[in-house]
Amino acid sequence: MKTCYLIIIYVFLAIGAKAQSITTLHVNKQIGKLRTTGVDTFVTYMDLFYGRLMLPAKDCQPSNIQYLIWKNKDRSYIQRFDDCKEYQPRPISNSFLNFVTDNYERLKKEGLLGPEFYVYDNLVFKIKPQHFDLHTSFENYLYVGINVTYRMYINHHSNYTFNIYLGKKTLKKVLNGFYLETESDGQSRNINYWRNQQTMLNKMKQLIDVEIKRQ
Repeated sequence: MKTCYLIIIYVFLAIGAKAQSITTLHVNKQIGKLRTTGVDTFVTYMDLFYGRLMLPAKDCQPSNIQYLIWKNKDRSYIQRFDDCKEYQPRPISNSFLNFVTDNYERLKKEGLLGPEFYVYDNLVFKIKPQHFDLHTSFENYLYVGINVTYRMYINHHSNYTFNIYLGKKTLKKVLNGFYLETESDGQSRNINYWRNQQTMLNKMKQLIDVEIKRQ
């Protein structure tokens, strides 16, 4: 039975990988066509969720969605690609690609930090008397607070993947969704949350999200 489950999981993963490769093939084909017209500014974007199995369905369910954004003659366009149907390009504002171009060097250097949390532990050090006595006044004890940090890891998360092509310059940035979106563990605030939120990487994701929602 265990072997049967493993085979099923392998088949589902293989289907997802095939869909991704087919979609990527279509994206690269479109990039090739645009290059022949002189276009040299592109960004591809994909939200890949780790730990999710796509189960077979009667109707086609997109298991891999990618976006291609490019600029041609000072106009920007976005086109969706998936393994179910074809989509036409549509014009968008230049805000996204202008941001990527203007902040390329910062985007290149930036990274996200994983979630870290402070845990406040009270350690009791007895000053007097020499032997512990439940009836001794609390004034006889010194409570020392120590900040301890721990990191949280998870296997199920989104990876927001950007491939940037600016002329001969290329850059790939993968944003770990768990790093970017974890604000707390339910009790303590993630030390790195606001730092990650203020990065150019997050700003880039916010801008592309705006355009995708307009699809």
